Amino acid sequence: MSARLVNVTEEVVNMLIDNVIEEEHACTCEKCRLDTIALALNALPPKYVVTEQGDMIETFRSTVTQKRVDIYQAILKAVQQVKETPRHGQNSHFVD
Repeated sequence: MSARLVNVTEEVVNMLIDNVIEEEHACTCEKCRLDTIALALNALPPKYVVTEQGDMIETFRSTVTQKRVDIYQAILKAVQQVKETPRHGQNSHFVD
């Protein structure tokens, strides 16, 4: 197995995003989903680790509870922001 560099924060956001979008009845189009991920990640500090492919699950488990709460709250805030001003159908590339 080869080692790789992983942003645990990004991985956890990607694991949780669809559930939060569904819970909040937000738009599920790819543009809104990616805007939400970008907003959430920009609000959170990255946490990089070097891990083996099989060690990824253990890395997620070791993410402390408060960190998970912070990530969930950042996603929730991002979902609400995207719901208020969805950009699907627009051509801009960046979220303010």
